[in-house]
Amino acid sequence: MKKILSLFHTVGEKTWLRRTLQVLTVLAVSFLQAFQLHYSLASGFGAFFRLGPALLLLNTAILLWLNLGAKLLFQKWHVSTAVTAVLVTAWSIANFYVVKFHGSPLLFSEFANFGTAMNVIGGYTLAWERRLTWMVLLGLAELAAAGLLALCRKRGIRFWNWREILFSLAAFGGVTLLLWLCLFVWQKPKPRETIAWTWREGVEGYGYPAVIVEDVDRSIHYLRLPQDYSPDHLDGIQPASAQAPASCPDIILIINETFFDPADYMDLTTDVDYMADYYGIEGAVYGRAVIPSVGGGTNNTEFEVLTGNSMALLTRYAPFNYVSLNSDETCAPRYLKALGYRSAALHCEPASNYSRNRAYPAMGFDTVVMGNENFLCRNYGKRRNLDEDNYRDMLRVGESLGEGPRFLYLLTFQNHGGWETNDESFDTVHVGEDYGDLTDDLNEFLTSIQMSGTAFRGLTEQLAASDRPTVVCMLGDHAPSFIGSLTARSDYSDTEKQIRQRMVPYVIWSNFDLNLPEQTDFASAVDLMAMVYRAASLPTSAYQDEILKLHDLVPLRTPNGYYRDAAGEIGSIQGSPYEQAVRTYYELEYNALYRGSDFRRELFVCPETQ
Repeated sequence: MKKILSLFHTVGEKTWLRRTLQVLTVLAVSFLQAFQLHYSLASGFGAFFRLGPALLLLNTAILLWLNLGAKLLFQKWHVSTAVTAVLVTAWSIANFYVVKFHGSPLLFSEFANFGTAMNVIGGYTLAWERRLTWMVLLGLAELAAAGLLALCRKRGIRFWNWREILFSLAAFGGVTLLLWLCLFVWQKPKPRETIAWTWREGVEGYGYPAVIVEDVDRSIHYLRLPQDYSPDHLDGIQPASAQAPASCPDIILIINETFFDPADYMDLTTDVDYMADYYGIEGAVYGRAVIPSVGGGTNNTEFEVLTGNSMALLTRYAPFNYVSLNSDETCAPRYLKALGYRSAALHCEPASNYSRNRAYPAMGFDTVVMGNENFLCRNYGKRRNLDEDNYRDMLRVGESLGEGPRFLYLLTFQNHGGWETNDESFDTVHVGEDYGDLTDDLNEFLTSIQMSGTAFRGLTEQLAASDRPTVVCMLGDHAPSFIGSLTARSDYSDTEKQIRQRMVPYVIWSNFDLNLPEQTDFASAVDLMAMVYRAASLPTSAYQDEILKLHDLVPLRTPNGYYRDAAGEIGSIQGSPYEQAVRTYYELEYNALYRGSDFRRELFVCPETQ
C-alpha cells in the first residue's frame, strides 16, 4: 500500500504526468455522468451509445464544461469532481422518478418547479428499480475517480494557485467556445431546436445533456419569432366594434387535473360506464380539446386556456415561470374586468407550484385562494382534495365577490397520481383486460374519473337551481403519465396516436341558452375562452374573433404544427390550406406577447375599453 501511495505522490510531483492523469480522469468522469443522466430517461442500457461518436463527444463535453466550472469554484480537482458526482447522481435518480410520475424530465425551464416535482413524487409509491442501482454504481465510480485525483494531487499546493487557475480558465473557456460553435453556430452534430412532439424526440435523438442546454437556450429566448413575421401583416385586421352585452353571466372555468378518457386512445372495456354521469348532463355540449402536453404540464394547459395563446411560440414547459403577464391583454381575468367582472383563482395545492402565486395576480385575478389550509380537504380512501369539495369552496369564494358578474377559475387536484394510493376495495370501476402492473392503476384512475363526472353533474344541478345566469367550461389538463405505456388502437396512425395522447374531454354548460360555434366536437385549448365568450354573448376582441374563425376552419391544432379538421382529416399545417390562417394567428400572438413598439393593443382589448 505504501508503494502505491508513493507512486501516486510521484505522479503528483511531475506536472506533465499529473496534468495527463487529471485530464483523462475528468474526461472519463464526464463521460460517465453524461451516460448517467441519459440513462435516467433512456429505454435501455445501450441507448446512449446509439447516439453515435459525434453526439457522444458533444454530451461528454457538456459535462466536462460542468466539471471545469466546478474546478474554478472549488480549485481542487478531487473536491470539484466529488461534488459533481453527488449532484449528477442525485439529479439522475430524481429525474427517473419525475419522468415516471410527472411525465417530463427535470429541465431548466422546470427548475423553479423542483419543489412541485418533489411534491408530485411524494404522492406515489417509490419502488427501487434495477436502473437506480446502476445509477448509484456509476456515482460510486465517479467518487472513486475523485479519490484517485486526491491521491495524485501535488502536495503542499496553495488554494489560490495562479497556474492552476489559469489552466482551469483556459480549459473552461476552450470548452465553452467549442460548445457554442457546435450548438449555436454550426448546429452540428445537433440542431439548435430538436424538441417537437415531446422532449423524448430530442433526448432519444441527441442526448439528455444536449437537450438540457437546448432548454436553457429556449428559456432565455423563450418567445419564438414566427416565420416571415411583420407587423404590417396585421394591418388588414380591424379592431372589434364596441357592443354592449345584453347581460354578463357568471363564468366558471375548471381545469380538472388529469381528466382524461383512455377510451379515446385505446380499446378498453369496463364493468361500469365510468363516464355516465359526465355525459348525462342535460343541455351540456361535449367535445375533445387538444392540449400542449402529455402525462404532465398542467401549467402549459393553464397558459393556453387562460390567455388564448399557443405554446407553439414558447419554450414547452412551465410558462408561468418566465412569461410576463402583468400587462398581457389576452388574459381572461383582465379582459373580463373591462366588462365589470370580479374574478377569483383557486387551487388547493401550494401557491408556489409553477409560480402561480405570482402568475395569477399578474393575470389580473382579484382574489387568489391557494393551499390546503383554505379548502375543505376530505378524502376518498387516501385520495384527497375531492372535486366535490373543491366545487363547494369555489362557490363559497364566488359569493364573496359581490353581486356583480363573476369569473371563477378552479384548478382541481382529485385525479392527480399516483394511482396506487387506495386499497383496491375502494375501486368502483374495473377494466376487463389484464394490463399487468398498470391494471390496479387503471382501476383507481377510472374510479377517480367517475367521481369527477358525478361531482361535475352535481355542480350543474346546483347551478341550474340558481337565479344567476352562469356558463361553465370544464376540461382536463393532460393524460395520466402512464398513457405512453399502454397500446393505442391499431387503426390510429402515429400522428393520430400523438394527438390522442393530448386529447382531453371538454364540456360547456349553462343554465340559459348558449350561442356556441357550429363546430364543437373538437377544439384547441386556445379556442375555449373565446368559445365561452361567444356562448355567453359577450363582446369579443379582434384577436378572439380571429381565433373563432380559425376554430371554424380547423378546430384542432397542435403546438408543433399538426391539425385535425372538422372532417377528421389529419396532417401537417405547413403546406395545408390552413397554413396562412394559422400563421396570422401566430403573428397576432407574437405581437401580444412581445409588446414592442409595434404593439397593436386595440386588437386584443375588450371593445368596451376602446
